Amino acid sequence: MITAREKEYSPPEVRPLIVIDGGQVNQVEFMLGARITFFDIGKFGSEWRNDVVIGSEHVLRTEFYQPFGQKLRWFVAPRGYIENLRQDIFQDTKLIAEYRNREGGGGADFGFLPKSNSEVRVGYEAADQKLYPAVGALTYGTLEGRVGITSARFHLDGRNAAIIPTAGLDLFARGSWYDANPGASSGFPLAETRITKLFPVNQVSSIFATAAGGSTFTYHHTGFPPFLLGGGPDLWAYGRNEFLTNQYALFRAGYMHSLWPLPALVGDRIWLFATAEGAKLYDLPIHVSTLPGDFSAALVMNTLFGPMEIGGAIGATGHYKFFYKLGRVF
Repeated sequence: MITAREKEYSPPEVRPLIVIDGGQVNQVEFMLGARITFFDIGKFGSEWRNDVVIGSEHVLRTEFYQPFGQKLRWFVAPRGYIENLRQDIFQDTKLIAEYRNREGGGGADFGFLPKSNSEVRVGYEAADQKLYPAVGALTYGTLEGRVGITSARFHLDGRNAAIIPTAGLDLFARGSWYDANPGASSGFPLAETRITKLFPVNQVSSIFATAAGGSTFTYHHTGFPPFLLGGGPDLWAYGRNEFLTNQYALFRAGYMHSLWPLPALVGDRIWLFATAEGAKLYDLPIHVSTLPGDFSAALVMNTLFGPMEIGGAIGATGHYKFFYKLGRVF
């Protein structure tokens, strides 16, 4: 007979983070950090999440999630953050500018859980931002000022695993209105959506497809472009953030196959991924292709240190790359 004794508290959960990002092998990023989560602070069902990251980027984020109502399906979530992010801009494999995005602010969301694997959020976020070049410079120069965003977001996570899913559906959509943004001549709308569907073929393989797109609806004077593509996880064969745009559409299809298991003390399994993708981009300089595409192959494994990816990609107009990445997904 087993007798259980309920605890009156929940211990904090600590999930460590280590990231080695070799998506651009001549500009490797290294970061350490953790997510620390406290449960049932104040009322039952609450979560207080705190993210700390140091290294190539510095991040401190906190969000307090408090559900309420019948079956706790409604919630409020105030948050705050301070971050200093690195945004390298490459043309092919050449670094043409290294920007730092220094930003601090906060916001609050009001939301609803239609099901246990989905949520709807509506909220407002305000921040002070300084985006400046540390190496080189683009035509944007230094952008500094207030950011104000009203957003509505929907996320459905129906995948069967968080790290290497083999079946299910993942859908994210957001619509935003920027009432302030450094460098913008006026307020502007933004919408973006991404949907991924995975289809099991048998017990050891699956095929998957992704469709994504975003737009500012013909608003061109938005400051620094809101969508940055290239160098992974989209368009691996290209330089990191090679494509800066106000509108894009992207499509991806691929095949994944389980090769062999790892020792229990090392991780889970090793998977082979083969992927083809293409995109249509808008508002780019004349010399930049608006129809990039590539093929990539990679070995992916979920280890004790987090997911690890090693592979290579070849794209149009002479683009090719070897890449690797180790990093835990929160």
